[in-house]
Amino acid sequence: MIWRIIIKQCQVLLRNPMHLLLLFGLPLLLIVILGTALSGAMGEDVKDVQVKVAMINNDSPGLGLQQLVEEKDVSAQEFAKLQTAVKQYAIPSLLDHAGKANATLLTKIDDRAPQNKQAILQDDSYSALIEIPKNFTYDLLSYIYFDKGLPPGLQVYINEGLQFEANTILNLLNQIQERWTEEKLFLNKNIQLEPQYYKEMESIGQIESMNQRVVTSKGYYTIGMAVLNVLFIATTIGFYAFQEKRTHVFNRIILANVSRWTYFSAVFISGTLLGFIQLVVIFGFSWIVYGVSWPNISAFLIVTLLLSLAVGGLGMLLTAISYRNNSETITSFFSSVVIYVISLLGGSFYPIGDFSPLIEKIGDFTPNGAGMSVYLALLRGESLSSVANNLLFLVLFIIVTWFIAVISFPKRGEVL
Repeated sequence: MIWRIIIKQCQVLLRNPMHLLLLFGLPLLLIVILGTALSGAMGEDVKDVQVKVAMINNDSPGLGLQQLVEEKDVSAQEFAKLQTAVKQYAIPSLLDHAGKANATLLTKIDDRAPQNKQAILQDDSYSALIEIPKNFTYDLLSYIYFDKGLPPGLQVYINEGLQFEANTILNLLNQIQERWTEEKLFLNKNIQLEPQYYKEMESIGQIESMNQRVVTSKGYYTIGMAVLNVLFIATTIGFYAFQEKRTHVFNRIILANVSRWTYFSAVFISGTLLGFIQLVVIFGFSWIVYGVSWPNISAFLIVTLLLSLAVGGLGMLLTAISYRNNSETITSFFSSVVIYVISLLGGSFYPIGDFSPLIEKIGDFTPNGAGMSVYLALLRGESLSSVANNLLFLVLFIIVTWFIAVISFPKRGEVL
């Protein structure tokens, strides 16, 4: 009997093409609109940064190394390390490699003579002028490896008319300085540095994702619209269930000696099934049209099932409250107000949690927000264990909605 009720619920939805279009067509349309319109806000439309840098090098790395070797009694092994360090510390090569390693950063390094300094400063085509002082290599090696003197500085002139490009260079130089400080700290702690460490200096300026996949705007809004619109399945189930009470269909079911718990369970399963189908349709559309794929299909299906069960539990709760109050006011309020509020907090429209840890925490305590956090983690290639708290919340949400719905659903004599 329970499956007959489930089939009946699905048939009622199929007989309402407009409602069906809103549940399955609207999310797809929103993905197209938001994913395209807000791709720039998600950092996808960032154009290549053209950075032209003038370099005046007053230093002689070879002479600096030779002078240091003559002053210090270094072994052959230490000399080899210093030679490697000199190559890795070369500012021009570091900046040049940074431009090649970063797909959005195009650097052009011009070596210029000191006498051209004033002409360079008047040339607006340059984003910055970097002047390397005399004995830079000697002072840097002495400071890092022999704890002598102070760290040498670079004279940097920035073009205020090209503020963004100039700041890009300053950021790269700060990264280089951080690596030097890090290396000095390791050496002071007698931590032996492997040759691989020096090779990693070449990664400065490169954008790395820690083996994570990049989430595009299409992927983000696919998830955002999926977890938003799946909540309307719960309100749809609640509306249809109360309509059956109003038209006495529920009464006839009870008079046919069908347990109210059978009907109750059918409402839950119907909401879960329709929610699962809607999510699969939305994610399937995004996979076919935009290539949004999931690294771990089994984890994706587990999360989709959990979110669908949460939707089924929510639909069951709305049905129970509507039956208890003999009114669909709560369901209407949830559909017209609550869903949009929790979707905003959950980040369906924009990742506002990035601006406030409090909002992010609140969003994670909503079914759509928790589901979105898990989906985003999976899309980046993370495991389910990294979002165990969100999964636990979904499980608790299912249990709590079940419990409240059970105690709220009126007894047999109260609904006839």
